[in-house]
Amino acid sequence: MKFVKLSIILLSIISLTNSKSCGSKSKTLNNEIVGTWTLLTYEDNMERDEQEQDGLHKQILDLKENFSLTFKKDNTFERNGFAYQTEYGTWEVDEYNMLLYLRPNDLEGEDMLTIQDLKNKRMTLVINSKVDTSQIITKLTLQKQ
Repeated sequence: MKFVKLSIILLSIISLTNSKSCGSKSKTLNNEIVGTWTLLTYEDNMERDEQEQDGLHKQILDLKENFSLTFKKDNTFERNGFAYQTEYGTWEVDEYNMLLYLRPNDLEGEDMLTIQDLKNKRMTLVINSKVDTSQIITKLTLQKQ
């Protein structure tokens, strides 16, 4: 059951559905985001036993080697390393609320990520999700290539 929860958390990175619409966009913030990003760190507040922690550690190592997220100037993105094939979609920034919206082409809804920090070619994104009755907070730090 806990492995299923772990899988749900990792999948939440791929597809968090949220119907909130996006406000204003910032050309400056967009310019900072445009480029290819790789995973530097992964943290969440989910409790795990030792075996589950080992499994998560292996998954994170795999993501660090294979994951990339490329934001293009035309507000499209490419995401590699989570699914068996490259995912494509569009992205948008709500500068006022520091939110990043990803809209994958093959999925309904959108991913809503909070931009906690963006400086020195590092971006920290926070994802809030619910698993059963637990509120899971996932923090990803990405490094711009």
